[in-house]
Amino acid sequence: MRWRRGWTPLILLALAIAWSWPAAWPQGLPGRWPDALGTAWFIDASPRLLSGLDDPLTGHPAGAHYGRPDSFVLLAVSALLSWLPPVRVYGLVTVLGLTASAWAAERLAAELGARPPWSLLAGVGFAFCGLSSTALIEGYPYQVLDPWMPLMVIFWLRALGPEARLRDGLLAALFFALTLLSSAWLGLSAGMVLGITGLWLGVPRARTLRGWAVGPGTAAIVAVAAVYAGLFLHAGAGVREGGGVAPIAAQMRTILVQSAGPPLGVDVRGHGHNHGIGAAVPVLAVLSPVVLSRGRRWRALLAVGLLSMLASLCPRIDPDALATTVPGLPGALWGALAGSLLRFPARLGWAWALCGSAVAALVLTTLARRSPRGAAWMLAAVLVDAFVVQRMPMRQAETLATAPSAYGAHEGPVLDVFPDSPGDDPQWRLWTTNLSCFYQVRHHRPIADHCLFVAGAESPRVTRQRMLVDAALSGRVATAIEALRAERFGSVVLHLDHFPQADGARLRAALTRVLGPPVESRDGGEYVAAFGL
Repeated sequence: MRWRRGWTPLILLALAIAWSWPAAWPQGLPGRWPDALGTAWFIDASPRLLSGLDDPLTGHPAGAHYGRPDSFVLLAVSALLSWLPPVRVYGLVTVLGLTASAWAAERLAAELGARPPWSLLAGVGFAFCGLSSTALIEGYPYQVLDPWMPLMVIFWLRALGPEARLRDGLLAALFFALTLLSSAWLGLSAGMVLGITGLWLGVPRARTLRGWAVGPGTAAIVAVAAVYAGLFLHAGAGVREGGGVAPIAAQMRTILVQSAGPPLGVDVRGHGHNHGIGAAVPVLAVLSPVVLSRGRRWRALLAVGLLSMLASLCPRIDPDALATTVPGLPGALWGALAGSLLRFPARLGWAWALCGSAVAALVLTTLARRSPRGAAWMLAAVLVDAFVVQRMPMRQAETLATAPSAYGAHEGPVLDVFPDSPGDDPQWRLWTTNLSCFYQVRHHRPIADHCLFVAGAESPRVTRQRMLVDAALSGRVATAIEALRAERFGSVVLHLDHFPQADGARLRAALTRVLGPPVESRDGGEYVAAFGL
């Protein structure tokens, strides 16, 4: 039966809907972690951020300037779709992003010589990999909106080929820029692909290159590996797992376990982190030197993929501990490198997901000529990796996509008050900030929180809530209320479910004595009390 061109995107769309469900038709906000709430806020705020990344509705009373949005591509897409509810945009970006990324990866496999339906393996292996499941569960749908990296590789391979045209190089540069603007981690993986394939394919005299580069190149690799190992093995300095310093062996064991698939409980305690390399794609990629004929393009991609996979299995680095391990400027440089590149090395695996899957699809096409039935079983194994091993969409959850109705009782800027967690737990701060920002999507009032990273700035909400809570519990609440009125706050909203019962009752009583009884609500997933100022 002849394969029709339109079947490929339709099949990939159906797989994307099934794999990311309920993103195609969400009743709430898909995602298990607080970054999903922040992403929904970012989608809603995109039209007003386009003018210069300044937002007068957050960081009250001064407003906020956000110089580092997570994704400029999501910023543009969300602004174009601003007529849709943010939760719908979130779902569309997820489903259509997966479909487009898978289709582009399938086209890369076809560029290498793979044929449908076997080329579908590249799309499934890239778009439905463990990193994609992590992105969706944590709330980063823009990371699966990446048809740009496969398209970049397609035109980069053409630009390095014998029939190269200027257009090929320009398009490769354009798609690299779009990859980088989608996500810095995707851009880093794309840079690895560009650099290594450029060295492998871009020098006309490859034998001459090997002659003078193998020696210095090997020495450089050994030197970097020695320094890398020395830093890790120096009493475990710089190697972190969770919040504390962990032995290198323990963390490597965890990484290797996660590379086979998500362990039980990873979405509860592991922040959804999952390498999820699977089995089918690596097996086929390893067979490539035996199955495939000589070819430089697939060998270059295989080299990139294997290096990327090895890099993604490295332990996490704590830049502060690493900087103190090596004194002076070298320590500062290593600390900066760790902070930017090695904080989440698993995300370097995007290059493996793409290049390894493309080579595997080419291997499967070759094997299908000898045994179509065996190739069909192998293609089914890739789907098992995506759906069964990754446990998608069963691992996905939905967050309530509403806000407590008490926010509608007053006008003007609102100060959300949560309890401080012991030790300033960053996860607690992340949850409360993103929850406050998501509620703004519904009530549209100015808030005191910074909803994106602002370098060197303390959260205006945290400083004011501490002032208010300290004043209320020490009998000076009237002074704190006057300070908030001077900054034009319109209401204070206590999130009482999060306070210990006795502390919440004292705080509520202190504010009631000065401001009168609050407007209370228990909808929207929590119990809040809103006091008008």
